Amino acid sequence: MSNNAKRVKIINYVRDHYKKMTNTQLAKKLNVPVSFIQEIKAKHGFVSRSPWTEDEIRLLKENYSTNPAVFDLFPDRTKQAVMTKAAELGLKREVNVRKYTYDEHVFDTINKRSASLLGITAAKAYIYVRLNRIEYRTDHARRDALQLIKTLYETNMPIYTYEQYIALVIRYPELISKVVELLKVGKEESPDIPDEFLKDFVVGYLVLGGKIAYKTPRVRFSGHDKYMKLIERYMDSIGVKGIKTEEDVDKVSLVINGDDALKMLEYIMKNSYEMVDSYTLTRYNLLLKHSSNSANAALHEDVDEEIVDGNKPRKKPQSMSSVLSTPSASVGASVGSDSALVKGAQNGETINNGTTVDVESIIDTTPWVSHLVTDESRNDSVSILEHNKHFFPRNMSQHEKKAILIFLLRHLYDKYGKVTCRMLKDLIPNKNLSRVYERTFGSFNNALQAAGIPINKHHNYTDEYLLGQLRKFYNEHGFITYDFFNDNKDYPSASTIEERFGSWSNALRMADIPVERTGAYFGKTCVALDGHLCDSIGERVIDDLLYNNNIRHVLHYPYPHHDLYNDKLLLKSDFYLPDKELYIEYLGMQDVKGKIGKKYREYISRKKMLAKEYDLRILWIGKQDMRRIEDIVKEIKDA
Repeated sequence: MSNNAKRVKIINYVRDHYKKMTNTQLAKKLNVPVSFIQEIKAKHGFVSRSPWTEDEIRLLKENYSTNPAVFDLFPDRTKQAVMTKAAELGLKREVNVRKYTYDEHVFDTINKRSASLLGITAAKAYIYVRLNRIEYRTDHARRDALQLIKTLYETNMPIYTYEQYIALVIRYPELISKVVELLKVGKEESPDIPDEFLKDFVVGYLVLGGKIAYKTPRVRFSGHDKYMKLIERYMDSIGVKGIKTEEDVDKVSLVINGDDALKMLEYIMKNSYEMVDSYTLTRYNLLLKHSSNSANAALHEDVDEEIVDGNKPRKKPQSMSSVLSTPSASVGASVGSDSALVKGAQNGETINNGTTVDVESIIDTTPWVSHLVTDESRNDSVSILEHNKHFFPRNMSQHEKKAILIFLLRHLYDKYGKVTCRMLKDLIPNKNLSRVYERTFGSFNNALQAAGIPINKHHNYTDEYLLGQLRKFYNEHGFITYDFFNDNKDYPSASTIEERFGSWSNALRMADIPVERTGAYFGKTCVALDGHLCDSIGERVIDDLLYNNNIRHVLHYPYPHHDLYNDKLLLKSDFYLPDKELYIEYLGMQDVKGKIGKKYREYISRKKMLAKEYDLRILWIGKQDMRRIEDIVKEIKDA
């Protein structure tokens, strides 16, 4: 089908459906950008804003308040147009024609159900009083929590799915006014919750406003101070104490640790399982299981203390055999030496299920470790992992994996005198070994403790030194990004700089380094070495490299004409290399959110469709590619 035929087909479809379909729906149906639909409607006069006739207004007045099918009476007008006109005429819908239903009496009295709902609402709900709207938001994985709220409200409202979160919206005015009154929204005093239902309020607050840590028993609540006072009131009634800290002007946190956390959860979860979602219940069960395992391990643990560092007691280091022989070995346990490991491997160790563990045979099942330990080529380890795709055999137990990882840590420590996350990351390219340690031990420092290796501490860098390192890197490379800087071993880690100055952007500003404004449509305008006016710092870096490598290039070169995608010749490339017949596009705003990011991605999609139609050669360069941009430009030059 020719381009003209495609255009005619699209125009005919828009003409037949524009009155009942939005621009987004039309664009999705026809697989074209929204801006193209807007362009066609404006050019051909497809506008649905026809004046309302007297008969339509009379029909609207007679049916809007009481007829549930009122929108079907106006087939040529959208639902939004009908509602807008009704608002202009002062018409309102009666309650009995609502599409969605609620239990209108849920807050008439304070009981177990209403107290739980008030707790959930106080924890994490957006209350819009003027709009008569309460919105509950959470992550996509917590849909079960919104289902729980629907059950408590006895509503058939749908759960709306967005890119970043899911939401449940309550729009019944009388319910919202009761919630505002009961929670005393806008006032400083705490809500009046009777003592007999205070536990249910705390249970509801825990669902969306609390966090349960199960490895070290901890419960954390955060929110407005007046709600924390209610939780403290309940804690006092059961003899539990917590630590209260201010997080922000109107936000505080309340943390309960150790046995107090276990005691509080035991009280509030008793006979309340139907009032919590599956995620909260799972975290609670994990806490019970982990606490039970820790208690059993403590009963059998041989605590042999010795006096060191000025009479400070310390547990005697464990041998590697004890690590191998205990599946639930404490993460904080330390290991003796490699000789203990070898000795245990030769003699064999018996684990709890009665089988014998031979460390040498375990290592044989992980050949990539053998290559690293025997100082063979790292490329062999890379090829092994690329072939197997897994670090460990599927049938290997968790404590056997820990034994292998601890053995490797000890080997690296003895060889280099230290072990860092960056060393592990670079040990096997494209395979981040440090993430394996974090997943297995909970954190890298926990792994170091388990191996008996001193924990790494941040260097006491001065602010001026860190800023000087940023300037040095920028002057050396001509540009700087978080990942590019972090990959360079000769400089402090980017996370250290971020922690010191609050954010990466703040550090760059204090170092007088230009910061690319990714929120602006075309970033930060700057001048390249050859005088080209670039739309962003990334473009300038690419332009300078092309200039330094004597590659002839044209900035903002227009794409060829196309009836559908470029009929007004508005599409332009970032660079065009006439000698290579190659277009270059820098995707500097691909990850920007909101309307600006959406508009940018539509702009890029039109370029991609145009390239597909004409078989154009386009090199797409993302921000992640900027760390190797010099190699990319050299490849272009040699091509």
